[in-house]
Amino acid sequence: MAQRKLVRRPAAQRDLADAVRYLRTEGGATVSHRFLDEVEATFTRLRSFPTLGTSWPTTRRELVSLRRRLIPHFPYSVFYLPSADAIEIVRVLHNSRDIPTVLEDL
Repeated sequence: MAQRKLVRRPAAQRDLADAVRYLRTEGGATVSHRFLDEVEATFTRLRSFPTLGTSWPTTRRELVSLRRRLIPHFPYSVFYLPSADAIEIVRVLHNSRDIPTVLEDL
């Protein structure tokens, strides 16, 4: 089975850059690199197994199939939309954020 292509929304790219910057400041380069390794490993798994994440309830029509996958060893989650040929990364958010509000305000 071919892997789905990975599409990152601009907001998800900003989320990742912000997280890496924060982790580098607070924990150093090694921690930020470990985080990026875990994120990339999560993306790779999702491309092969798009239903790994749990469904995320939403009232927004365009996000009806939204799913959440926790990033191992870090308090972050990937929110994504799977389709037959792609995994669209919508956001990468710290778990302490008001996630429902952030996702409804896309």
